Amino acid sequence: MRSISSLRFSRVSEPWRDARIGNIIVHGRGKRAILAQLEYDPLPLSVQVALLAVSWLHLDDIAVSDIQAFRKERAARLSRERPNVMASIF
Repeated sequence: MRSISSLRFSRVSEPWRDARIGNIIVHGRGKRAILAQLEYDPLPLSVQVALLAVSWLHLDDIAVSDIQAFRKERAARLSRERPNVMASIF
């Protein structure tokens, strides 16, 4: 009889499950990268919320190394084109 710990960490045999887990990991890396901030240069909370809301589906298609440039462009665009949205978040 196999122990519970060996079952928990055994290799997943279904390829669809491996792909789904990989997609979840990629999505999580994108969310973490878009919210990454310098220690003494934090983003306002309204900007963080807006960035996550408008880029939720786009993060999977962008390389983690390109997310900082995407974030700057998207934040500038939101402030320029939708200032009322940024002001209404908080």
